Formats: sequence, C-alpha cells, structure tokens
Amino acid sequence: MNYNKLGNNIIVSEVGFGCIPILSGPLDIMPRHFNLPIKESTRILENAFDFGINFYDTAIKSEYGDSEEKLFHAFGNKRQKIIISSKAREYSYSGMKLAIESSLKELRSDYIDIYGIHQITPKNHIQSLDISTGAIKALIDAKKEGKIRMISVGTHFSETAAMCSKIPEIEMIQLPYNPLEHGLFDTALEYGLDIKKTIFHKIYGGGLLPSLCDLSDLISYALKQNPISVFIGIGTMIEFNQFKDAYNQKRNDIDKIDIPFNECNRCQKCHCNHGVNISLVLRLRAYAMNGLHRWAQKAFHNNCTNECVLCNECLSYCPRHVSIPVLIKEANLFFYKLDNYKEVLK
Repeated sequence: MNYNKLGNNIIVSEVGFGCIPILSGPLDIMPRHFNLPIKESTRILENAFDFGINFYDTAIKSEYGDSEEKLFHAFGNKRQKIIISSKAREYSYSGMKLAIESSLKELRSDYIDIYGIHQITPKNHIQSLDISTGAIKALIDAKKEGKIRMISVGTHFSETAAMCSKIPEIEMIQLPYNPLEHGLFDTALEYGLDIKKTIFHKIYGGGLLPSLCDLSDLISYALKQNPISVFIGIGTMIEFNQFKDAYNQKRNDIDKIDIPFNECNRCQKCHCNHGVNISLVLRLRAYAMNGLHRWAQKAFHNNCTNECVLCNECLSYCPRHVSIPVLIKEANLFFYKLDNYKEVLK
C-alpha cells in the first residue's frame, strides 16, 4: 500500500475504507449496505488494516448508522494507528457542535482526526462558512479544543469544491470520482481546486460500476489523478478480497473507461434558465439506466421537480455537445415507466 501526506501531519493510505457498506440500520442510502453484525464488520476492518489501509471514512449515526461504533469495536485498541474521517450534514454552529459530540461518543474517542461538513452546496455554503454562526466556527473551535485534528468538506459541486479548497482552515475536500462523474473534478480543477487537499469517493459508483467494468481499471482510473486518497466501500470479505486483487493489479495507463449511458460526465458547465438541474437529471438517468433504478428514481422525484421547456438554450453550454433536451426527455420517460410498473420497484 502506498501512503500520502494530508495537510501538515497526517499520513493516509492511498486507498481508504468507505464505511457505508458495513453499517446496520434502515437507512435508504447509496451505496447499499449489508447490515453486518459487529463480529463480521470487525473481521473485514481488521483485514483491511492488515493489508495496509489506515484511513476510514464514516459519518454521524443519523447518516451512516452504527458505522462509527463499529470502528471502535475494530480499532479501539489501536486508535493511534488509524485515521478516522467523519462528518455531518449540519450547517449551523449549534448543529455541528452537537454532531461532533455525537461522533466522539459513538467512536468512544477523545478526538477525531478529520471532521467536516457533509454535502456543502451553493445553497448552504454561506450559512455553513459564516465565521460567526456557521458550522465552520464549530469545527474551528473543536480543533482548538483538540477534539478534531483537521477540518473537511464534502460536496458534489465543482465551484464549491474549488472555493472551499482555498480556505486555509479547510484541509480536505471530498469529491465523487468515477467514469460517470469525472467531469465534476475536471471542472473543479479549472476553478482552482487544490489537488493536495482532494480525496475521492464513489469510485465504484455506489456499487454499480463493478458489474460494468474491471475493478482494477476503476481503481487505476481514480488513482491516476493523484488524489491524496480514494475511498472504496467494502461490505463483505468477498468484496475485500476482490478489492485486494484489483489493487495489486493497478496500473498507470488507464485514460478512459467506457460505460453505457455516460453522455454527460457531470462537468456542471451547463445552465438552465428554467431551473432544471441538468447535471443531476443526467447523472440519475445514467445510474438508473445502468441498473440503480430504485435509488435513482427516488432521488429524481425528490430533487428534479422542474420540467424542460425545450428552449434548447442549454445546448450552447455543453462542451461535449450532448443533446441535453433529448436525454432529459428520455430520463423523464424512464422514471415515468418505473412509476407505473410496480414490479420493477419490488
């Protein structure tokens, strides 16, 4: 396993362990999770550690179930040897302060290596980064008190990622990266993203991509961009052994991986004057038509309420010359059919 330096004094494995798959609980999130008993999650986590992984990504209990607690059961006697990154969707000072205390309790630790704002967006970043009342103040205070060592943010927005990476107090930026969504990172670089602060997640596309391409290719594809680390979700010993074999076969000559329905790479350079979130609609279309239809359908209905009016103005923004209105229409039709075909939803 290779290791990289994050910030001034944290050394992390170039592949980190994404803890969603090991959680238990009725959480409807992507990627899937396996409701593992503690004995089995401990076995997987210990094997990952023995392979050289020292970096573990989790989140507050309301988001990632009991994954923080499971990290304690696996590593309580070797806390100093691992790096834990946790986070919360809290944007106010009081909310983030409570979240940090909750995570400390679940981890049964007096400190967390990295803690951050989960899913910071253009709509909440002003509140989140308010130095007087925002979540960032709670994080800065917690760092001064020794409760956390480093501040992070996670986002799905390229401009937001670049902007946050320029804030000295924020030392880690977490972004999705895979063959369906690499444009987000590419655009963030154009905006000035600091690659020395960048961590990738969703390398497997929420568990979708391993069924469509080689695991070693996915890992190689992400590592070639030279992020500090990449988080990979592992939920069974079978998945761990598959990852281990794939990592050992990684190479440096992967420039492209072809995936069906990936006309949009989520570069976020498109714009709709009528409120359609184009990159999100096309992302959900790609995920749904490649097999993650249940998760994508729910996300579509919760977040994509504006309808395309076929003005075609968006066509002038797309560097790939994607037929955006056609694909949006196709997405709407696909999800409409799912709504009216109950067998698919079982």
